[in-house]
Amino acid sequence: MIRRLKHEKKLTNKALSVLLAPTITHLDLEGVYLTNKTLRMVWTQCPNLKAVSLKDCGYIITDTVLAQFTKNLQSLERLNLCFCSHLTNKCLSILAKNSPRLHTLHMAKGPLLTYKGVLDFILKAPAIKYLDVFYLRVSHEEQNSLMDAAKARDLMLLLRGPRGGHRIDEEGGKVEDDDDDSEECVESLSHTSDEEEEEKDGENESDNGGATDRDAEAGYACSFF
Repeated sequence: MIRRLKHEKKLTNKALSVLLAPTITHLDLEGVYLTNKTLRMVWTQCPNLKAVSLKDCGYIITDTVLAQFTKNLQSLERLNLCFCSHLTNKCLSILAKNSPRLHTLHMAKGPLLTYKGVLDFILKAPAIKYLDVFYLRVSHEEQNSLMDAAKARDLMLLLRGPRGGHRIDEEGGKVEDDDDDSEECVESLSHTSDEEEEEKDGENESDNGGATDRDAEAGYACSFF
């Protein structure tokens, strides 16, 4: 029902308040207009959530909001934050602290993320096994460093190779990349990730969509549910 209402663009706070229940462990809110009230209903009425997609949910998803959200959902194992453009490196520190069971994280198109923030997350997140930061701007040296850290933790890292243009430095400013414009999709390991073997139980609400138009235009597919 949640999936149908979402596709029909009729998923309101009132509808969610009726449909959300403790038995729901998977929830896809991709592209839904969310408010603080909506998110509060989610963690209050679905305390056992294991997988949540907040992909492309707009300005509401900030570091502060995510901190409160994850603090109240300690069972989270999979999280999709692709196209949440207001999140910074701080959110990665928050996830490493608040989500001890998180093994799969999608954060492609996070323009404020940096190499250092991602590296710290790889080293500190206790359960992470799959990390998608496809659009992260890195140099060749930084890419190699991330790959080495991922390999040491048996982590699958989805990362586009270095390319020309701008990237964000650790002080939040833009710096020029001297690399060429070639794009290379790099994965650190070829093992099957936990998300592909994930067991669906309870009354799971999922969306079998696949890549969005924005993903397709970018030559990238973020498949979560």
